[in-house]
Amino acid sequence: MLMWCYTLFPIILNMSLTAGIVIVLVLLARLPLKKAPRVFSYALWAVVLFRLLCPISFSTDFSLLGIFHSPAVTNGSITYIPTDIVHTANPQVDLPLPGISQVNNETLPQGGEQTVADPLEAPMAIATFLWLFGIMAMLIYSIASVLILKNRLKSAQNLEQNIYEADNLKTPFVLGIFKPRIFIPTGLTREEKSYIIRHEQTHIRRLDHIIKPFAFMVLSLHWFNPLVWIAFVLMGADMELSCDEKVIKEMGGEIKKPYAASLLSLATGKRILNGSPLAFGEGNVKGRIKNVLNYRKPRFWMMAVAVVAVITVGIGLLVNPVDDEPDLSFLKPANLIALISEIKQIEVTSAEYGATYVSGSELAKWLDNAENDWSKKLITPSEELETTIAVFIPDAIDHSICFFSSDPSLALVVYGDEKRYYNIPEEDYEAMEEVTLLGSRHVQNIVLTDYKDRKAAASVTVTDTEAIKRMSVMVLNGDQEKPYATVDDIPPVADYIRIDFKHFEDSQTITYYVYSQADKSYLEKPYSRISKINSATMQAIAAILSGQDTGTQSGLTFTSSETDLIRLGTIAFDAHMATLTSGNLPVSDRIAAYQLNHISVVAGNINEFCVSLNYDFTTDNESYVNPSRGAKGKGIWTDNSLEIRVRHIEKNKFEIISIGTGGGGQGLTPYAAEQTSLEPLAVRWSPEQSIDTIGMAELDYASDDMLIFHGYFGLFIYDLKSLQIIRSLDLKPLNCTAIQGDDYCDVTVSTDGNTVQLHRMSSNNMYVYTVSDNTLQEMPYERMSDRFGSNFVPIEDVVDSKQLGHCSHNAVKFGTGEYGYLHTSDWTLGTFTYVRGDRIYRLFDINASEDTNSQNSAGAEIVDSLSGDLITSHSDVEITNEWISKDFGYTVLFGSLKNDPQQGVAVVIPTGDQKDKNEQKVLTPEKHGAIKAESLGAKASILDVVAEDGYRWIFNVYNGFDPKK
Repeated sequence: MLMWCYTLFPIILNMSLTAGIVIVLVLLARLPLKKAPRVFSYALWAVVLFRLLCPISFSTDFSLLGIFHSPAVTNGSITYIPTDIVHTANPQVDLPLPGISQVNNETLPQGGEQTVADPLEAPMAIATFLWLFGIMAMLIYSIASVLILKNRLKSAQNLEQNIYEADNLKTPFVLGIFKPRIFIPTGLTREEKSYIIRHEQTHIRRLDHIIKPFAFMVLSLHWFNPLVWIAFVLMGADMELSCDEKVIKEMGGEIKKPYAASLLSLATGKRILNGSPLAFGEGNVKGRIKNVLNYRKPRFWMMAVAVVAVITVGIGLLVNPVDDEPDLSFLKPANLIALISEIKQIEVTSAEYGATYVSGSELAKWLDNAENDWSKKLITPSEELETTIAVFIPDAIDHSICFFSSDPSLALVVYGDEKRYYNIPEEDYEAMEEVTLLGSRHVQNIVLTDYKDRKAAASVTVTDTEAIKRMSVMVLNGDQEKPYATVDDIPPVADYIRIDFKHFEDSQTITYYVYSQADKSYLEKPYSRISKINSATMQAIAAILSGQDTGTQSGLTFTSSETDLIRLGTIAFDAHMATLTSGNLPVSDRIAAYQLNHISVVAGNINEFCVSLNYDFTTDNESYVNPSRGAKGKGIWTDNSLEIRVRHIEKNKFEIISIGTGGGGQGLTPYAAEQTSLEPLAVRWSPEQSIDTIGMAELDYASDDMLIFHGYFGLFIYDLKSLQIIRSLDLKPLNCTAIQGDDYCDVTVSTDGNTVQLHRMSSNNMYVYTVSDNTLQEMPYERMSDRFGSNFVPIEDVVDSKQLGHCSHNAVKFGTGEYGYLHTSDWTLGTFTYVRGDRIYRLFDINASEDTNSQNSAGAEIVDSLSGDLITSHSDVEITNEWISKDFGYTVLFGSLKNDPQQGVAVVIPTGDQKDKNEQKVLTPEKHGAIKAESLGAKASILDVVAEDGYRWIFNVYNGFDPKK
């Protein structure tokens, strides 16, 4: 069955219970407002409407709902009945009357009875469908009543506008929502018509004809709540009384007696409970007549007091009460996890075995899994229970978790004088019983034996107290698959690990087995239980067996797509510190801020590694204490050392497996950022060479002075001042030619353009090329921190869609607003160019193809700025005419293309003083008188002109120009 059958009705019940309290308080608030105009009482019902429809609100100290008992607000909602009550192990309700709650909770199924059989499913589903049936019945009744009434009004005569008169009516009323009509009975005097119509028009102006049907729909949702019925009736009465008062105020007190007489003569004698129509003679006519006759215009002070009172009460009923427990977050088991994980050892005492010590980090992991099935016990036991087992959390005041043999389904969290009970699964009590036997004070040693094909292949005896503290809780981890199932003396597989805890006192041995089966890992206590454990627990036990285990386990996980060990270590450190800065921690354990000073890789690789860190932290509370760091009270605590060991679990997911002050890298290969110097090879190329067969070359860096780009043909550094390639690097010997696919070579450049980093995605190493001294080194990959690229933009934002296939994927946006990008016309190096604004640079000169360090003298490029197509270089232009402007300092060369004599061109060369100017200008024949436009023929196109010996200017070139003329 759908889950909404079990969760929807509890939400409605919670809203209805909250609204019920609000209704009671509104009824009380109406009493002192009797002397005030009834519009104020009418306004208060809006708060009830809000509470009946909206399950959430914000909390303040000003809430009036605190008068009654209410549970703690969760996610903005007052939850008397948990929405997941059907599938909660220990279902409880917390009703406004605690005595009723206790009686109900005693009848609800608990523990295994509840979780195995789900006995509340059927009752909740039945209640939900019964509720839906009630809604349908009320809506059908209302719709049918209105349709019957409309049928009776077919003979009504229109008097004027929306006013109709009918013979078969007993009382006037308003009918309709979008086009409301006023219906009055025949036989009314002119005076009666005037104030009766005024009454109904007042309803329409105030939108009462919409409010009442809407209120009836809300009543249909909460039809099971008698307080909502009372609210609906009284809201209708306040609506009519306030409307009567409005009419008398507008028409004068002299109509009070005839108005009252009309009420009496037109009384319906019953209440209309279907939401429509709004009847003039509806409801408590006696009360309305009395109110009309006693009406007096209210004084100003009464109005002012009433306004303040209604606003105050309205706000007080709209908001939720704040938690009456100011800061009891330290009583929540979930909030104890981070605190316990930081503590090296935790004391656990039992009435039978005394005190012992276990690992705080392992206990935190057990609690993290166990507390998911814990729920706050709403009713405190009538008698104080005697503690059997206690877990003591080192703190400035008494802080502990208590368990009871007299009621193993309960746990108690104590913090000083504050305490809170929780319902827990009984197997959690049994687990804590095991802990009291397995701690470091009772266990002499642990023997781990590795069995292969049911024969002992290797064995290790653990006497280290830290390892014993960890193992004593580690064997409790996991989710029980078959609780209390009888199993064999040995596991059902041939390969397994046997764990024997040997006691000091009586040489007793407690045995566990760890093994894998069908890609799952299990931990078995013979004749007791089998639990499924995660891979991290399995690996930790195997590490102890192999002698590679050290440090304090953490269990924190994080996700990241990073591959740089320094960055991953920093993320792990931040995840660890987040548990210490959490607002859920008590202030005595919480730090205010921290600063990472240094981080380095100690050992390992991306699969498992250890980092060493130095950091400072700040505390802002006098009760803070951390003996291991020598920190107490407020202050800044500097020069703290830490080692964090991280293991890669699965794709993009990592686990912090240990946190300590040393030894975290044991068992891992020492990390050394070894560097190997290589000889960089220059690139040999030809102008006919293809740029790439599968994709465009990549633009890696661009500034005002330099350009860096690469493709399969190599990596190149182009100097924009000397207009030449000054460096090149052959990528083929480095196997870094791929620009797509799994073996893609990622090229990043530093912000100063001096360092180029090449990383093949399938490799753990990278190549670092230094431009200034032309050196190449190979070293372990680390992500470049100060990398160029923040001003890269997609090429789609720069060029026309038709040109996308001929341009680099990215462009660089400069502070001038210009864009720089790569362009090719025929996918050969001979036509490969760099475009920046109106300037175009041919990157590969034919004469320089044998030597990439020689000057590039490619010559001028002429590009149609309207189409973006490359036309030619001026070396392909046949010059047939020359014009020199002495006034402006320009030389204009006229000619035609050698391969197309009919295509006329003009090249404008600055001379004299103009040659050194850096700004770009536009020279047109019409403006400067260079040439008459008529002499060049029709139809012009604009060409951008760039050459090697100075700036070239934008000039109009006319198709069809005959240079001989």
